[in-house]
Amino acid sequence: MKNGRKNGHSNGKVRVAIVGVGNCASSFVQGVHYYRNASHTDFVPGLMHVDLGGYHISDIEFVAAFDIDKTKVGLDLSKAIFAGPNNTVKFSDVPKLDVKVERGMTHDGLGKYLSEIITKAPGPTADIVKLLKDTKTDVLINFLPVGSEMATKWYVEQAIEAGCAFVNGIPVFIASSEYWAKRFRDAKLPILGDDVKSQVGATILHRQLADEFLEVVRRLAWGIAVGLRFLSRVALIDKDLGGLCLKLLPPAMNHRGGHAKLAAHRFQRRIALQAFEDHFQLEFRSVLLALILHGSNTFRVLPVFSRSLYQVLDTGRGN
Repeated sequence: MKNGRKNGHSNGKVRVAIVGVGNCASSFVQGVHYYRNASHTDFVPGLMHVDLGGYHISDIEFVAAFDIDKTKVGLDLSKAIFAGPNNTVKFSDVPKLDVKVERGMTHDGLGKYLSEIITKAPGPTADIVKLLKDTKTDVLINFLPVGSEMATKWYVEQAIEAGCAFVNGIPVFIASSEYWAKRFRDAKLPILGDDVKSQVGATILHRQLADEFLEVVRRLAWGIAVGLRFLSRVALIDKDLGGLCLKLLPPAMNHRGGHAKLAAHRFQRRIALQAFEDHFQLEFRSVLLALILHGSNTFRVLPVFSRSLYQVLDTGRGN
């Protein structure tokens, strides 16, 4: 075996099945073929290692695929990745893989908006466990739409029963769940996830935007931070924080009586002021939440927050 490993297959390949033949699957399949001849010394964007534990990118072999889209089910995987609503840029030709896309399980895998552009394939759900066993699948990769919690858990059960490792490519708590982790440990199967962060996907995008917003808030509110010298007495601020929260709420919410008070109470619990021994800083993530709630009134919120906060501090000095 060229990779020096034994995984039960005479050719030493890692046999992979895909759940959800969408844009992520398209990028994955194209990428495997685009970099199949890469040297282990090459830099490949998005990959930490071209060769991992003796396995090269070219050792990945696709053996099964599942979807519910009428335009994809029945097609060869090499064609299905470019079918339906998929709009991933084509950056590599993919030869015929002789992998037929089978009818998968729907559950909650077809949301409100996706159902407007996708027609479910007719016919019953394929026998997933049998297909995984027949194709001698090593790893089942989950590329279902984000939010497909029940469908993901259903496929996890299929993977365990078929004796496959599972890579969870969406933010549903599987690998991070003690219950599922124990299930995989007991079955002596690997589990990896949750979520796969690409270079330009939703996960990395929202994380970068959140960091940028946070940095903006830190710069704008630094004047507040340096004035927080007596914040070890957090209870001092707590009594006026409810009113402050009402000021921070959008006008539409501020006129809903009990609902506004409830929202303010919940919001109050999210705003925490913490004093440090050397630098008395504000937990700006809470302020960021206020800015998001206020939307276009971002720059009006900070002065209100600052003014109210100093009023509380002045009141505190007299106690």
